[in-house]
Amino acid sequence: MLASCFFGHAEQVAEILKPEDFYSIRHQKIFEAVVTLTKKGVVVDLPALTMELQESGKLEEIGGASFLAGILDQVPAATNIEYFAEKIKEKAAKRELIRTFQDAMQTAMTNTTTDTAAIIHDLKDRLHSINEGIGGAGRERAVSYQTLCNESGNRYEDLYRRGGAITGIASGFYALDALLSGLQRGDLI
Repeated sequence: MLASCFFGHAEQVAEILKPEDFYSIRHQKIFEAVVTLTKKGVVVDLPALTMELQESGKLEEIGGASFLAGILDQVPAATNIEYFAEKIKEKAAKRELIRTFQDAMQTAMTNTTTDTAAIIHDLKDRLHSINEGIGGAGRERAVSYQTLCNESGNRYEDLYRRGGAITGIASGFYALDALLSGLQRGDLI
């Protein structure tokens, strides 16, 4: 994924991922520099990235310019950037889930002063935050049952007010179309 940033995909990758999504600290620091260059409007290439890391004092921390050059040698440019970026984002979300549950377990086992309800509330908040973080790029987020029921109820009330007009796709079966107003979005047939 980092190699694709050198081949003109830096902006596209920076829109999907954030530095913390990478597992390796080295890769996080490199991608942080990529994001900085992208925000400055600088084309991401080996010399520009090397200078950015050197100016921020992180070049030696990531293994030097030779490590950066090695990234170009190891990985060819990805053709499906969004797919691979989503895979990295998904792995990052799983790591965050593991940390969240470990923290909650540690708090529940060692902290005798914290109320159980407070631990559960904190866990729910963190899980919601993780869910919101992976919800982008065309993926649907979790929706409560109440929200689904309200939306469906409003939709069926609207269909009822229209009075028998076919609002979906006609199935060709007149009796079925009269009952359902045609095949609707979300119908499983």
